[in-house]
Amino acid sequence: MTRRQDAGGGAALAGVRVLDATRVLAGPYCTMVLADMGADVVKVERPVGGDDTRAWGPPYLGDPADGLSAYFLAVNRNKRSVAIDLRSTRGRRLFLDLAANSDVVVENFAPGVAERLGLDHAALCAARPDLVHCSITAFGRKPGPGYDLVIQGMSGLMSLTGEPDGEPMKVGVALTDVIAGLHAASAILAAVISRQRTGQGQHLEVNLMGSTVAALVNVAQAFLLNGHPPRRFGNAHPQIVPYEVYAASDGYLTIGAGNDKLFTGLCTVLGCRELLHDARFGDNSARVANRAALNAVLTPLIAARAVAELVGELTAAGVPAGAVADLPGMFGAPPAAPPGVNLLELAAAGDKRYLSVGPVVEMPGLRGDPHGAPLLGQHTHEVLTELLGLAAPQLTGLEREGAIASA
Repeated sequence: MTRRQDAGGGAALAGVRVLDATRVLAGPYCTMVLADMGADVVKVERPVGGDDTRAWGPPYLGDPADGLSAYFLAVNRNKRSVAIDLRSTRGRRLFLDLAANSDVVVENFAPGVAERLGLDHAALCAARPDLVHCSITAFGRKPGPGYDLVIQGMSGLMSLTGEPDGEPMKVGVALTDVIAGLHAASAILAAVISRQRTGQGQHLEVNLMGSTVAALVNVAQAFLLNGHPPRRFGNAHPQIVPYEVYAASDGYLTIGAGNDKLFTGLCTVLGCRELLHDARFGDNSARVANRAALNAVLTPLIAARAVAELVGELTAAGVPAGAVADLPGMFGAPPAAPPGVNLLELAAAGDKRYLSVGPVVEMPGLRGDPHGAPLLGQHTHEVLTELLGLAAPQLTGLEREGAIASA
């Protein structure tokens, strides 16, 4: 393992260096997960503009010219930014030299781009034979760009989302990128462990399309079993009843009675225990078959109650339920962490501070010195001096040539 000089020894991935040549969301999300665990993530960006998401605003933290959009901040904490022009011969040489000093390289070049740049797997392995190299693409080795919107449509996810009589609907966040990023992070961790045992690196390939179709889980499996095209259920569930959003007297709540015991608890709270003796609702399969009849009874009973009161009683009875909250309602004012959520206060660009949703996993191996997302090229000189031993005159020359840039 290579070791960053100031990496905390207590973090799980302390001493692991990741060269991050990704942009937008799936790749940056993956490398942020690794950075949260203590890896030294060196983010390589193009000198002009940097990562696309730096310009995806408003809102921005401070001056928009700093490139610290909310989108960029969300997935780039705990990284160092190095601005290198990979279109230049000198820039590509610097990248390969950095790869030789890294444990992992993550990139999301479109198919064919790495080969044209001379930064394909063969070139990276020549720089470091035991490298763990992860490629993130839209469709694997099939040529073609793809954003989350396109993947949501092509994967079938949009066909499953929305009201039964409405149009296909995308999920409100770029979920395909997040899923692919998580798959990539877990594969990288497995490959690093494998290298410790075998001494060999690997080329990992993760794509958005495959990741999203895999995330269709039970719905895709049901189609593969019976060949019946799934339909949209809105906020209901195709295979569990009751399991959906209901309107109360003052708002909306979710109720998930996923087994007979929970259904008993729901009927007890709503005062309709007679349903427990109705054969139409005797088990989950029966409730699915008689969804409309069951909801005809449950809906007015729920509508007569207030959200907070009903959620309190259902929770006390062990029935999963919760208010449908918007973000102001969930975070509160001033924002605070809801149960199970980790909020970090981070510093960026000098004295600017912001709140960000932190790591989900609670483990002792998380880094203890979280810091905010970097400015474009903020660490160019630092990294090239530390890892490649370049002196100030060399850096000045490279900057004059346009091969690198610094904040």
